[in-house]
Amino acid sequence: MLGLGEQTVRDYRNQYLFKGMASFVYKSPPGRPSKLTKTQRQQLAAWVKGRPQDSGDTSGCWNTPMIQDLIWREFGVEYNPHYLATLLKNMGFAYQKARFVSDHLNEAKRLEWRRTRRPKI
Repeated sequence: MLGLGEQTVRDYRNQYLFKGMASFVYKSPPGRPSKLTKTQRQQLAAWVKGRPQDSGDTSGCWNTPMIQDLIWREFGVEYNPHYLATLLKNMGFAYQKARFVSDHLNEAKRLEWRRTRRPKI
């Protein structure tokens, strides 16, 4: 009916018998605390929403090594660049990979090649 296993139901019953109604209070699961405080994450989000040049970089778009360096310079906290994509996703940002556009997809250049170079072949 609830989609719970028999052992889970027994565990809930035993906890209720042991602790009463207090056993139903939700407790967040334990885990490692964040390296950045909530305020630091908000500041990081503000920087990432802006341009890299505003934070002292010369590039036109953000990448994870740049963000890693920014976090280290400003907060003294070290993150692995591979984890930064997860951190940024948890903060509401989306990962975007730059697309390479090949010259052979340029229709004007292809038509020019067909008219001039192909007949010579």
